[in-house]
Amino acid sequence: PLDELVEGPFDVVVFGDVLEHLRDPSSALDAACRVLAEDGQIVVSIPNVAHADVRLMLLEGRWEYQEHGLLDETHLRFFTLEGLRRLLDRSGLVATEIDRVTIPMFATNLPVTPDLHAEPVRRFVSSDPEALTFQFIVAARRQGHDVLDRPAPAYAALGTAEERLERQVAELRAVLAEREVHEAALVAELEAWRNSTLARVTRWPRAAWAPISRRVRR
Repeated sequence: PLDELVEGPFDVVVFGDVLEHLRDPSSALDAACRVLAEDGQIVVSIPNVAHADVRLMLLEGRWEYQEHGLLDETHLRFFTLEGLRRLLDRSGLVATEIDRVTIPMFATNLPVTPDLHAEPVRRFVSSDPEALTFQFIVAARRQGHDVLDRPAPAYAALGTAEERLERQVAELRAVLAEREVHEAALVAELEAWRNSTLARVTRWPRAAWAPISRRVRR
C-alpha cells in the first residue's frame, strides 16, 4: 500500500492512467487518502468506457482490446463518469473539478465500421453529453468541499453536425459506387450476351428485322 511506502502528508497525489490497471482501485485510493493533507487533493485521469466508439463496437457484437487507448489490453477495470464518482465516494472523496479530453466518433483506434450504423443509431449514441469524452481528468478532495463540476463541452453537438455532413458525403459516394458497380454488371452482361451462341445465331434475323421494326413503329 502507498501509505506503507511513503510518509505524508502530501498536498497532491496523482493517479495518471493508473486506476484502470488495478484489481482493487478502491484500496489504492484509501491508501492515498491516508497520506493526503487535510486540504489536499487527488488527481485522477481515467478513460471513458462509454465513448461512442466503444458503444458502436459493442453494437457490432465485438469487444477487441488494443495495445493502447480506451480498451488497452492491460486494463482490468472500466469506468464511466458515474462509475468514477462511485469509486471516489467509497473512499470518502468527491470530484471537485472535472475536465475532459475529447475525440470524435470513429476517430479512436477501435475497429468500428461506420457503414454499419444508421443515422438514428448515431444520433442516439451522440445524444449522451459524454459520447465524445475519451478521458476524464478529475481533481478530488475529501467530502465536504465545494464541487466545481464543469458540464461536458458542446463538442458532441459540434462533432455530430460535422459528422452528419461527412456521412452525407460518404452516403452519396456509396450510392455512386453502387451505381458504378451496377453499370459495370450491365455492361458485362451485355458483353456476355453479344458473345453468346444465341446472340450469334440470331444476329442475322435481328439485323433483318430492325428496318421492318422501325417502319412498323412509324
